[in-house]
Amino acid sequence: MASLPINTCGQYGIIRDVFPHELPDGAWSEGKNVRFVNGYAEQMKGHLPVYGASSIEPYFLLPYSTSGARNWIYAGANKAYSVTVDVHTNITRQSGGVDVNYTATANNVWTGTDLSGIAIFNNGTDAPQQWPGTGRAANLSNWPSGYSCKALRSYKYCGIAMNLTISGNNYPHRVLYSQPAEPGSVPSSWDIGDDTKDAGEFDLSKTDGRLIDGAVMGDSFYLYKESSIYRMSYVGGGAIFNISDPITEEAGALALNCIASFPGGHVVLGQGDIFVFNGAQAESIIDARMRRWLQSSLDATYFNRSFLATNPTKNEIWVCLPLVGYDLPNIALIWNYKTNTWTFRDLPSIHYAASGVIDTIVTNSIDSRTNIIDSYTDPIDYNEYTQSSKRLVLADDANEMFLVDASRQFDGMNYTSYIARTGMDFGNSNRFKFVSSIRPMFDGGTNNVIQIYVGGANDLTAAITWSEPFNFTIGQDFEATFEQEWRYIAIKFETTVQTYWRLKSMIIEYEFTGMY
Repeated sequence: MASLPINTCGQYGIIRDVFPHELPDGAWSEGKNVRFVNGYAEQMKGHLPVYGASSIEPYFLLPYSTSGARNWIYAGANKAYSVTVDVHTNITRQSGGVDVNYTATANNVWTGTDLSGIAIFNNGTDAPQQWPGTGRAANLSNWPSGYSCKALRSYKYCGIAMNLTISGNNYPHRVLYSQPAEPGSVPSSWDIGDDTKDAGEFDLSKTDGRLIDGAVMGDSFYLYKESSIYRMSYVGGGAIFNISDPITEEAGALALNCIASFPGGHVVLGQGDIFVFNGAQAESIIDARMRRWLQSSLDATYFNRSFLATNPTKNEIWVCLPLVGYDLPNIALIWNYKTNTWTFRDLPSIHYAASGVIDTIVTNSIDSRTNIIDSYTDPIDYNEYTQSSKRLVLADDANEMFLVDASRQFDGMNYTSYIARTGMDFGNSNRFKFVSSIRPMFDGGTNNVIQIYVGGANDLTAAITWSEPFNFTIGQDFEATFEQEWRYIAIKFETTVQTYWRLKSMIIEYEFTGMY
């Protein structure tokens, strides 16, 4: 009998684009609702509602803090609201005391920013909106009449408007920047004809493709077209900004909100790729791991509803995607930039996600429990929030906002977490292998049960035939026993109920049998 020790089950994460029999030991060919941290493969936590039911279907979220409150702005097709603690307030612009509805759609995506302490949000057809934290939102002061823009961001106290429409004519390469705003104020001018102001405009017409979005990195602002990237740098004086030639003509952004900042620069969802841009070059981070999967799995009609979000407490970038047949993102392809691993997480049908500080509320009090206390794996009466840490929040299409990594369920429902490795040939693809046992090293709640499967196939293209599950009880069982013989071996660990587990290592006991 031979043994195969696998000492770090969290080293490589999930790799979909390589033939399973070519993966290194410790890599996984499939999985969902797990993450890879400190050498462990561990079950992800779920999500729970925060702030009560939203007053509208939220297409967009913008965390915004003033001296008096922590607010979350959420905007939909026609209205915008703010919420703090559990008070939802309509902040839709008004005229004569009557709401002036917006004209946003699920495709016409909102963008937003904090510009000199004022919340600015924009949907591409209406005038950009400003909100100082009280009262109603209003059309952005001094915004030029007849103008709209696809994206509006902030840089060096200036508003940066991208992909303009002027009096019904679209200028997809154009950038308009404002006079710098005083603290606590919006820009006093966007008028490029006023020589007393620093507002200006330019066109990025050296490359094809529309201007999609932009983001700050370090001391510069980077402008992303569909297949090129430019740098905008503050120089002062009469020129105000220096605009570079294209830094690359091989990479760009797929859609609005597809750029996320992290300590190494920007993570960007591009045309069939996900790459890191460090200010000088773009490098794919899914090539030979997830790139073919991405290209074959993203819905061809609703791909423009994809977006990126950061989960800073877990060092993760969430690439939220609608898979084929879905009209809203239903899965997150997640990159941990500390461990350089990829994984997947199920999503409710969501429009958007953002990270920000949540009001301090005790959500897991004893009074809120409906089951036997002994069945819970999290502390009782614990606080999910702190006064300073940013948490990831989802905007669901069923008028909910969900806090991520805050429960052992998905909004009160059990969910499946699993990892699987298929195509294992133990170094010899010509021999059959008989697997007799697996000895896993689990960390988790005592008496928690993990279902372990062994199966296999005799051809790499054949479907896996799985054994019946071995119900492995943490703290009681030492090994899971099987009688499985295949040319290519498959192993799976799975849970479908409220529980918690981390897998550090395992030993597979096997022997070679006949020739193929």
